[in-house]
Amino acid sequence: LQVVDLTGAREAERARNEFVATVSHELRTPLTAITGFIDLLLDGAAGDLGETAREFLAVARGNGRRLGTLIDD
Repeated sequence: LQVVDLTGAREAERARNEFVATVSHELRTPLTAITGFIDLLLDGAAGDLGETAREFLAVARGNGRRLGTLIDD
């Protein structure tokens, strides 16, 4: 019978999980503000936007959503 000490592996896994949670939170917080303001602009909160501005904001919104999906995964 062989006994294996898993204490180090468990501590490493716990540290990794905490790191991932912290990084995820730190990325999600500003991303939420960015995508929220983009949505406000597209909804007309700052007045009428030209077609080019709408296209640029739509690209930014799409990339923000893609980044959010990556963070969630």
